Amino acid sequence: MRERLFGLFCGLFGLCGCLTTPTDDALYSSYVLPNGTEIPELEADEAAAKKLSLNAGLGSFIPLRTGYFDGIEVKYWDFGELDSTSLEPMYIFRYQEEDGDTLEFVPDSTHPNLIDAIPGDDAYTPLKQIYAVYFNIKTYRGERITSIRALEDAVDMGLVSAPVRSEWFTNCLVVPGTVRMQTTDDGQTDSPAVAYYRGKVVKQFCPGDTFSAIGAIMLTDNRFKPGNAYSIRRNSDAEVLDETLLDADLNEDGDSLDTNTIFSDDVGTKTYSGIWNNFEVEVDRTYVLGDSKRESDLFERDGDRLTAKERVLDFSDRGVFLNRPIKFVPPQQP
Repeated sequence: MRERLFGLFCGLFGLCGCLTTPTDDALYSSYVLPNGTEIPELEADEAAAKKLSLNAGLGSFIPLRTGYFDGIEVKYWDFGELDSTSLEPMYIFRYQEEDGDTLEFVPDSTHPNLIDAIPGDDAYTPLKQIYAVYFNIKTYRGERITSIRALEDAVDMGLVSAPVRSEWFTNCLVVPGTVRMQTTDDGQTDSPAVAYYRGKVVKQFCPGDTFSAIGAIMLTDNRFKPGNAYSIRRNSDAEVLDETLLDADLNEDGDSLDTNTIFSDDVGTKTYSGIWNNFEVEVDRTYVLGDSKRESDLFERDGDRLTAKERVLDFSDRGVFLNRPIKFVPPQQP
């Protein structure tokens, strides 16, 4: 099925040729649903809800945690570990602006994004390459496109363009609908947004830098390079300096959400992705949370080569990727 869909692509910018006029024999599809159709929620099925909850591997609340970049405290969300940095498609539906040669979108809040894998599916990853699908304003009347088959048919019917691969990816974590994510220091939370998946409604969080309201990061040659995240471990401890893992309030600020994770990039830097090579750095037992707050406190860098400084007893790449998007904080006005 995916091969058929990809065969419909008209290239990155060949949109005009993609918006075809429907023929008499392509005006109906049982998969393309009329405007106003109520789409069932995946979690209305008890077995599907249990499978999603088990494979999502999350609690009911995703808090903001603290780490460091370049000597400054930053806030981030811990979305767990990834075995690879492969990307899967996510289709976003947009009305095209007049300068149709660009991938600048006028967001359409009435049609959710479309995905084809959730936790428990072999192909699932929260890392999604964005494919733009443009409505044909002459023929589209608010139809619901809730599956890959529906998208194929909608293209054949001339309702939308063939998907256009963009140079952006987004980090969208599919979660049970009851999960809440902290968004402010004073404890405000957000609910996950609606997405379509194989004819059903699912929920997902898409934090990160802002691009057309979905949080996206620029790709280079359809790739991105993870940064480094350094987790500090005292040689007297079994766990890294993470208050949750150590069940301690190390800085006596009344919570157990602080870590000594040091990130090599921040939101807005050219190389930022929110995905990190996981380095564990061993220090002596006298180390106190916050003694080091930047990469250069630990290492000398020459290109990709790291040379440990004296306070580092040992370090190693753990061989997995950390999914830890950093919360964007706008610069303060002078």
